[in-house]
Amino acid sequence: AFFQPFQQAEASAPRHFGGSGLGLAIPSQLADLMAGRLGVESTIGEGSTFWFTASLPRVSNQNRADEQLPQRMHLLIIDASPGQRHALRAMLRSWGFTADTAPGASAALNLVRRSQAGGTRYDMVLVDSRLKDAEWDEFIPTLRAHLRSDQLMLALMAPSGKRPDAQQMAALGVATCLTKPIGQSRLYNQLLAGSQCIQRETPLPPAEEKPQISAKHFVTGLRVLVAEDNRVNQKLAVKMLEKRGIQSEIAENGKHAFELWQEQEQEFDLILMDCHMPVMDGLQATRAIRNAGGKSIPIIAMTANAMKGDREECLAAGMDDYISKPVRDAMFDEVLVRWIHSDPEQHRKAS
Repeated sequence: AFFQPFQQAEASAPRHFGGSGLGLAIPSQLADLMAGRLGVESTIGEGSTFWFTASLPRVSNQNRADEQLPQRMHLLIIDASPGQRHALRAMLRSWGFTADTAPGASAALNLVRRSQAGGTRYDMVLVDSRLKDAEWDEFIPTLRAHLRSDQLMLALMAPSGKRPDAQQMAALGVATCLTKPIGQSRLYNQLLAGSQCIQRETPLPPAEEKPQISAKHFVTGLRVLVAEDNRVNQKLAVKMLEKRGIQSEIAENGKHAFELWQEQEQEFDLILMDCHMPVMDGLQATRAIRNAGGKSIPIIAMTANAMKGDREECLAAGMDDYISKPVRDAMFDEVLVRWIHSDPEQHRKAS
């Protein structure tokens, strides 16, 4: 029973102490899927130790012989952030590579000239898309001209949600785009793919990336009501909206959200509604808004629940869509684009 989902003694959603009860149930099920189990050893006054077992297939080193990185690679990292340069250089050194770093375009060209004069060349260059002393799309042709190498991997680094157009990158000879922050596994895979492509003299395949929704869908001046009782989630939602040029107002619970909507009915373009809040939960607040004549405003559920039927319950209460926590940028953009300029009543009639 310790690793089973629990049920609140109070079944209603508007409670002061929430929680889905899935914290230990999920890893227990994952262990079961790997033919193992999750357990705990606990002593009062001393603490608890959690452990798990799993049955995993043995990977033969011989089968991975063709998937090893080359013994030597020389790379150039061009990034304005000292922390990012240090982190990438440490990763590369851990694999036995050498890496030079430059904070901008001018310093990078100086390093390239020095390496050319010394008879060495770079096998791969990582370029930040947000250089302080040059635009990346203007700098890259100059960089390629100085490098004078057909056997070069050129990769762009861009923040999440700011990935440049694929056709533009291809036209400039950029092989792939890595999303910041760059993880060790992803960088390794791109280096591996690139080194194999150089040996075969084929183009480097692009890194897997979901297409980003253009920021042109968002306009300034919109107002969103955020109904959320958790302070951290409040700040996160506000920052995500501010980043998109959207104003917001916070409601501490469902009752407060209903009252703010009544007072400023014409002021809000959309409501982000947490499902589990004290005083009045999100489902009750949604029903109250719909019953009071709020048929046209989109109401989007925000909930940590991931159980089957949760989405249906939200839609049945009158909500228009559903975002699972933690909220991701791509998911947030998709939902905003879907509802911020649409008529919810038409969507409901069509569904």
